[in-house]
Parts: sequence; C-alpha cells; structure tokens
Amino acid sequence: MRKNEKKNKFLPIQHLCIALILVPNGLDKINHHHNFIGLFILLLASIIIAYFIYQKRSKTKNNRFLITVYIVESLALFLTAYSYFIEGKRFLPYLIILAGIGYLIAAGVQIFKKKELINVGTVEN
Repeated sequence: MRKNEKKNKFLPIQHLCIALILVPNGLDKINHHHNFIGLFILLLASIIIAYFIYQKRSKTKNNRFLITVYIVESLALFLTAYSYFIEGKRFLPYLIILAGIGYLIAAGVQIFKKKELINVGTVEN
C-alpha cells in the first residue's frame, strides 16, 4: 500500500471525529434551551455522518460533496464557537474558530485542485 493510499484510507475519519464532537454539543444546546442552535448543529452533524457513510461504502472520491462537507464542518464549528462565546468560555471558542478557518482553507484547496483539473481536461467529478 502506497503512502497516498494510506492517507486516503484514513481521511474520512476526521469527518467522523468532528461529527462525534458536534452531536453531544448539539444535544447540550437543546438541553440548555438553545433549540435553534442545537437543532442546526445536529442537522450539520447528520450531514457529516451521511458523508462518512457514503465515503466508506462507495470508496470513490466525490470532490463536490467533499467541498460541501468542508463548508458544512466550518459552519458547524463557527456556530459552536458562537455558542461558546454566549456561554462565556474564554479560550476554547478561538481554537474552534481556527479549526473552522482550517476547514474553509481545505475547501479552498479542493476548489483550486478541481479548477486545475478542469484546465488540464481530466476532471473526476
């Protein structure tokens, strides 16, 4: 197994980890009477879990869906950071904002790769 194959094999696990962090956070927000934020975080987590299941079953790479999931993850992280700001947390929201920015950068890299493949004429999805 080559290095890139190993990397691609474990890549979807990062999405599952984010979803497993978002689900309890969404449930906690609902319990603390922030129903809209909690339900929205749970909705975004379910989209991420659906992507993880899709990725594991199909074993194909869909760039459009990957870009969408990166943007959904960044949105969920920004919403989580906002809820932590409301709760009065001091440093944790800033770390979560950095993670959200990281996912936006990852989406930008995927978009750039896709445009590069279109220019070459060998687009996958």
